[in-house]
Amino acid sequence: MAMMPSVVADRVRAVAAALPDDIIWNADGESGREGRVHVTVKYGLHTTNADDVRKVVEDFGPVPIRLGRVRQFHNDDNIVLKVCVDGKRLRELNDLISTKLQCTDRHAGLYRPHMTVAYLKKNDADPYYYRDYFTDELDGEEVMVDEVLYAAPDDTETVIPLETPKVARVASRVAALSPAGALYGFAGWMTLLDDPVTLSGHHNASPAADMVAEFCEANGLEGPNGHWERDLEFPKTRRMV
Repeated sequence: MAMMPSVVADRVRAVAAALPDDIIWNADGESGREGRVHVTVKYGLHTTNADDVRKVVEDFGPVPIRLGRVRQFHNDDNIVLKVCVDGKRLRELNDLISTKLQCTDRHAGLYRPHMTVAYLKKNDADPYYYRDYFTDELDGEEVMVDEVLYAAPDDTETVIPLETPKVARVASRVAALSPAGALYGFAGWMTLLDDPVTLSGHHNASPAADMVAEFCEANGLEGPNGHWERDLEFPKTRRMV
């Protein structure tokens, strides 16, 4: 489930609270008004292990969701008043989970995301009465979801952050890193090594090159161009061979 932030959830609950009690459908003593406002990302997962879900979605990144109009769909026993929602990344997340994890779909191949507002009674005498409660007040708004809630069959719930993909995190960090910062970082790393490394004009340069390559790879830094030595000035304050 993608839980809605309170600023959106409170407005959806306000729409539900404004509905007359006599049209609310209740089952098994539960409230017919939705209290936990959410969008179901994927229904019918077979796994009971939250880590299975985490491994699939943890690097997916935040998901923008566009809110739409309040409309309805029909179940056998009731009418579901809903907020229509959509989003390219939301559908991609649904597809990713469907592809990577075993599941049983009630509506195979058809994903119609929504937020439930309330469950309404059917009325044969006035079968379209629910249209009086349609509203467009949320239409066009967008929310950003940065975590999902996995609910296991035993009702255990696990919050799984949707982290920014590693490639994007590295790119953002590298963009903020100055050349001097990289040099100081490399020197700092060398001073923390347990095994000593000797660098001079009289020693093999391969270990130094290997360490630079290792440091660059760990930090997502691009390798040097083909003639990097021509673009640098070497200090004259120290004797060179």
